[in-house]
Amino acid sequence: SISLEATDGTFESTATADAGTFYDLFAGLNATIGGAVTATLGSIDIETNLQDALINAALDAGTTIKIDAGRDIVSDVNGTLTGPDGVTLTAGGDIDLAAFAVAATGDVTLLANEDVTTDAAATLDGENVFVTGTTGNVTLAGDLTATVGNVEVVSGLDMDVTADTLAEVDATFTAGRDMTLAGDVTTTTGLIDAAALRDLTQTGVLDAATSISLEATDGTFESTATADAGTFYDL
Repeated sequence: SISLEATDGTFESTATADAGTFYDLFAGLNATIGGAVTATLGSIDIETNLQDALINAALDAGTTIKIDAGRDIVSDVNGTLTGPDGVTLTAGGDIDLAAFAVAATGDVTLLANEDVTTDAAATLDGENVFVTGTTGNVTLAGDLTATVGNVEVVSGLDMDVTADTLAEVDATFTAGRDMTLAGDVTTTTGLIDAAALRDLTQTGVLDAATSISLEATDGTFESTATADAGTFYDL
């Protein structure tokens, strides 16, 4: 195992770390990971108490990856986060994955108190995929794939999904303000549900095995693409 702690300060690495069972890092302020981290048989846990976790190298765990930042979780370069039993990112501020692909045979969870942003290379692939920007905006350009269960996306304010979404069961989207679904959404056995408190715009194709339910509670709805529901379409 490898255990690293900067109790009241910052941690920065520019070289690799290879742990057999687990890699555990705690920083009181910022943590910057600039070298690849591997825990062949176990977990990778990274925590910052007050400030940011900057992940600029691949993380490869035998079981789970957990990153918990007091403020933001940010990646500025291409890379991968691979945790077969699950990957969980929790931020007191924003989560911004520039080009980090996240893969798990367990669940993939991104939970930010404020905004969540991914670019086209930052794909999210797990048994279930959960993305939440509790009080902020969610902007997703990287494709979302739930191989066993559901894709669930929640924003406190606006949501803009240009990514394609594929869920084995259900795909649900809930926005506290406006929502744009510009990517295609497909469910293999379940439903598609999209609800915005204000405006909802659909420019991507919706294809559900069962039902499609769309709601713009206090606003307008506009679609320019097809919708194919197996059982019913409710707007």
